[in-house]
Amino acid sequence: MIEQTPCSPEQRNLIKHKLQEEILDAFAHAVGDLTYTEANRILSARSGQLASLLEAPLADGISALAYPSRYREQEITTLEVQDYSPAYAGARSVEEQLEGLNRDRAKWGVQDEFKLNECQRALLSRMDPHLEGVFLMPPYTFVDEDYRGAIEKLLKNFWNIPSLPFPLRDLEETGAKRHRLKDEWQKQGSGNLTLVWAQLGALYAGKSALRADELMLAPEEGPMGVYGFLSLLVTHPERMSQGADPAAICCGDEIPVAGSLRRESKVPVVSFFGDAPRFDALDWNAFARERGVPSMRIPHKVE
Repeated sequence: MIEQTPCSPEQRNLIKHKLQEEILDAFAHAVGDLTYTEANRILSARSGQLASLLEAPLADGISALAYPSRYREQEITTLEVQDYSPAYAGARSVEEQLEGLNRDRAKWGVQDEFKLNECQRALLSRMDPHLEGVFLMPPYTFVDEDYRGAIEKLLKNFWNIPSLPFPLRDLEETGAKRHRLKDEWQKQGSGNLTLVWAQLGALYAGKSALRADELMLAPEEGPMGVYGFLSLLVTHPERMSQGADPAAICCGDEIPVAGSLRRESKVPVVSFFGDAPRFDALDWNAFARERGVPSMRIPHKVE
């Protein structure tokens, strides 16, 4: 059986290169609060000393990824998980979404008409149904390179919220998500839209951000951030049309706690009361029946 076959040399090499990038990111957080003396102690460590210290936790991390059960207790497994409002029936047709985006073109700050390019039309004809369907996402962030500014534009233009809400003041877009989406946008011809498969919370409803994230195992799937979720709500406002709808844990983003490691940061949450979005932040391991986790899958695997 393929499940019992040892990993190939090619797989090991790919994992090695993947871990090199991840470990560099982790160290950037880990060494942030070192004193001068502590940093010198690390720099003077014997050859292999760091590797011996890292081997056990690295093995634990690889095992947790290979067998995703580390956060299994952080989910509700009964039928009590709250579902969408009955008004929401999944992704609208591409034509309906284009019509809505073009109707609000001035609010998006786009002069040219929203439309699919030749690459995207060909891609759409090959995209098998997945998650809740195909969603159209205008790529604000790749033009402005200002993630919080892009969210602020959405809130001001579509919900009449003049400035970034306090809970989002320190919001950071995860570098991995930016890379994945920008890579996909370029592969789709760098137009004014990106085609993504998405689900707006139900698949991972009742799970913590950590549990949902470890279940997103496909290379092209990942958690959605605040910008992505709000941009899809513009064409699907019925997703959160009343206060009783499930809140959305946007674990594609994080809210750092100053001077702390990533595991001590917060995750942003979006909910609605009537027509107005509300924002909050909670711990990565918090879960409840009225919370869902939006995610998206991009059509191409990231190089």
